Amino acid sequence: MRASRATWLGAAAIGLAVALGACTAPESETTPSEAATVRVMQFNVEYGGTLVDFDSVPAAVDAAGADVVALQEAYGNSCDVADALGWAYCDRRTQTISRYPLVTPDDPESPAVLVAVEPGQVFGVVNVHLPSAPYGPNRAAAGATEAELIAGEKGRLKALEPALNAADSLRGDGIPVVLIGDFNAPSHLDWVAETKGLRDHVTDVQWPVSTAVEAAGLVDAYRQVHPDPVADQGLTWPASRPKVGTYNPGPDGKPADRIDMTFVSDGIAVEDSSIVGEEGSPDTEVVVAPWPTDHRAVVSQLNVSLAESGPYIAPATTLIERGTAAEVNVYGLPAPSAVLATPAGQDAPALTEDVDGWGTVSLSTRDLPVGRLALLAVDAEGDDVASGQLWISKPGASPTLNVGKGAYNVGEPIDVAWSDAPGNKWDWLGVYKRGSDPNVAYYKLWTYTGATIVGSASFDAKAKGGAWPLPPGKYDMVLLEDDSYDELARAPFAIQP
Repeated sequence: MRASRATWLGAAAIGLAVALGACTAPESETTPSEAATVRVMQFNVEYGGTLVDFDSVPAAVDAAGADVVALQEAYGNSCDVADALGWAYCDRRTQTISRYPLVTPDDPESPAVLVAVEPGQVFGVVNVHLPSAPYGPNRAAAGATEAELIAGEKGRLKALEPALNAADSLRGDGIPVVLIGDFNAPSHLDWVAETKGLRDHVTDVQWPVSTAVEAAGLVDAYRQVHPDPVADQGLTWPASRPKVGTYNPGPDGKPADRIDMTFVSDGIAVEDSSIVGEEGSPDTEVVVAPWPTDHRAVVSQLNVSLAESGPYIAPATTLIERGTAAEVNVYGLPAPSAVLATPAGQDAPALTEDVDGWGTVSLSTRDLPVGRLALLAVDAEGDDVASGQLWISKPGASPTLNVGKGAYNVGEPIDVAWSDAPGNKWDWLGVYKRGSDPNVAYYKLWTYTGATIVGSASFDAKAKGGAWPLPPGKYDMVLLEDDSYDELARAPFAIQP
């Protein structure tokens, strides 16, 4: 229904959840590139992973032996999964969790995140979830031609562009990258002459999404290990999870296909790639019961030639309550000697803490003001090493939402602002009839918050969702969490004749 868009803004960036350990580096020290073996997992958990058994989600990650997990349909539960695993590193804005530190770019809408396997030594992850409709295998089963199937992928190709741009930018900086996600489209490597008729709907089709990724210089990890699509179909959807309500795609015989994929760039060698899923599936190599989602997961063991990240300063979480200690991690050459925290709009830092080179410093937020803090790491000479930011909220504060006026004229732009939002990848705003339940009623208009904690938007003739202008009546602006219908805040307004 809603799709991401963003670009990487550089390696000297803020991070969400980074802890690099207490080590120091003299100014003359360099950080040579290293190789590391990392297990990366693709996992669509279906409606936050709570439909069947949430505990099976971290159990699946644990059984797969994953180090980094790209989640889809997390519905605000990204950090809950990380917590259940005992992992400290969770990036809400890309739905990526990791046992290793994560470093994120300045742009909250970027689909990219860096994984710091060693201090200052990283690779990139770009997590995508492309639109689900129109679903090609369904259309193929209904008799669509190859030309019609290819034409139906235009929307997904457009949604893929920011991810390819982010991957290209990382590679341009010499950083190996993993492009991973629920692509909601088959692979051209699976629909070939040899597989025609293997599944009733399969014929020879050059699917545009996978061909575009391949043309960008990325390699399909699963097909690197399992090159024969007849012997190893690797089907990921639908999985036969326990029945939930009336939706049970596995036993209902939906057209099965491999739509959850991992692609890697130069500098990454694929050592293994396996399907994680339910018992009884011929494609499942790692079995978890009960299986919690309608997608099977894919875990790939990668040998990664790590690249230098550049300097960074990274709070363990971007939004904390005042009075809570903020764990902030720093890396740079020359090694940082202090971290400064300066409230937005002020010139002088409100807090200065010494840090002994690379490592972690704990900032007391007890006397800091609510709002955005600019973080700065400086070296022994007082020169800047890296910059970032941290948001402070009042203790117990909930997300707030405000519209500009109580009443608007027909066709007048509707302005809205929010604060203390969780900053999830797919947090969004919906316009509903006054008093409507988002779990039941349909929205009139909608837009994403851009994964921002504090921000604003305007609904006008470019608004998505329904017809503009809104007719006269009473409405609510509703802030909802991470592509779900879980309400975070609400503000009333009216349209007057």
